[in-house]
Formats: sequence, C-alpha cells, structure tokens
Amino acid sequence: MHMKLYYRLIGLTLGYSLLLGSGAIPQHSDEPYVSMRVIPEKAVIFPGEPLMLKVVFSNTRSSSAALDLGIEGLEAFSFTLIDNQSNKVCTGADQEQGGFRPLVRVAVPAHESVEKRLLFNIWCSTMLPFGQYKIKTNFRDASDHSKVFTAETDFEIAPFSKPEMQEIFSAELSKILNKPPVEEMRLAIRKIAYSESPEVVPYIAQIVASKNVEILWKSEVIRGLGKIKTLESAKLLKQIFYNRSSSGIERDDALSAIHQIYSNTKDQRILRELRPVIKAHPKPPLKRIIG
Repeated sequence: MHMKLYYRLIGLTLGYSLLLGSGAIPQHSDEPYVSMRVIPEKAVIFPGEPLMLKVVFSNTRSSSAALDLGIEGLEAFSFTLIDNQSNKVCTGADQEQGGFRPLVRVAVPAHESVEKRLLFNIWCSTMLPFGQYKIKTNFRDASDHSKVFTAETDFEIAPFSKPEMQEIFSAELSKILNKPPVEEMRLAIRKIAYSESPEVVPYIAQIVASKNVEILWKSEVIRGLGKIKTLESAKLLKQIFYNRSSSGIERDDALSAIHQIYSNTKDQRILRELRPVIKAHPKPPLKRIIG
C-alpha cells in the first residue's frame, strides 16, 4: 500500500482531525469562494536560514468553507522555487512524514480569513546563492481536487553572516531546551532539522545530548544531519551511532543519515571518516512506521 494512503487511513481510523474555526462544507459553485495569499515572515534571510511562510485563506462567501490540508497540514501544498534568471531551483512536492500523523481540516468562516504557518525548508532548501527568489505556492485540497489555489511571493537571500546565523539557531535551541508547548516545540525542532546549514551542527549536538528533549524530537534533528555533507556532521553522526547511551531509534537514524551522506558526497575526508561504519553496516536500517 502506498505510504501516504496508509497514513491517511490511519489518521481517519484514529480520528485525528484539527479544525480551525467551525462551519459546514461549502456547496460547489463555479464562483471562486476562497482566495489564498502567501507572505514570507522575513523578506530577507541568510543561506540555510529557516523561512516561515504565512498562508492566508480568505472566504468571500456568506457561508463557511472547509479545506482539507491532508496529513499534518502539509499534504495539500507544493512549491516551485525560481531564481532571478527564471530558472527552477526546486520543485517541492507535498511531503510524506513518517509515523502516525493527524489529518488537518480547516474551516474558514463566512467573510473571514484563517492563517496557516508553513516552514518552507520542509519542501525546498534555502542553502542557495544570495539573490532574489520567487516562490510559487500551489494548494490542492486533499479530499476535493477541484479546490485548487495558487499564489506567488518573493524573498531575498543575503550574503552569509556567521554571527547572525548563530544568533538564529541559539534562539531556537533556547526554545527547545525550555520545553515549550508541542506545536512550538515541533516548529523549533524543524527549523533546526531542515536548515541544512553547517552552522546548525553544534546546536544539533546539544539537542541530542540534552536530557530535557524527548527521543522522537532528537530523532528528527539527527535525520536532518544527513543533508549536511560536512566532516563535522559526519563525525557527530558517528559519535551518536557508537554512543552506548544512544537509543535504538537514535542509532538507526544516525546510520540512515550516515548512508545518506556517504552516497551523496565526493569529499574524501568524509568518505574516509564514514567508510568503517558503511563496511560494518552496508545497508541502512528499515524505515520506521511509528515515529
């Protein structure tokens, strides 16, 4: 069975559904009843910095509208990232997240708007040359494919600044170690996990070492190391994998990330560092369904 269908069936079976507002499903009509705007929370970011998008759904009708955002509110969205030369840099399709995830439905009251915040890095990397970029956002309702909306927005990537990136990651680390509510924790973890900036590696090390962070949160940032093809990332993954205090989940995620880096780099220093692990464990662990 296709994994996405599996997770949708699990979500329906367990009755995981998030509602923003309340109201009935709108009647079909040829008239547009919902408009979508996408606004970056920061107009200028640094390479690898988390980019938050605010998606605003506005209902122009006198009756409420319902939208199915799919698994964890991500499934209905896809993105195209375009540089200032009109080149497609990334086509980010809807994301399949592992484990049991809620299905998210949004009710948009009549003549009102609701907002959804998305971390763009889940779909496309921001580890890019500095310059102007355009994001084309596509929304396709997970249940009713006739509900399709598009929007465009611009942002800029500025030249790299190590002090400012360290300040950004320090702020997210502080949130994580202070154990905020679940949704804030998930967002802070993902800002770290999906960054792809080499500057994030020491902050991941602190998260993994902390006794205040649950294993499943640690798991997500460990997997994020697989996209950072640096010697520092490789060494941290080896340390996690061979650490006797690491859980089985952490060791599996570290081994998966090691295989990911090893298969996607030509850096001889990294290959030498990881080769003993690959020889001893030539196949990555099976993908988990839970977690």
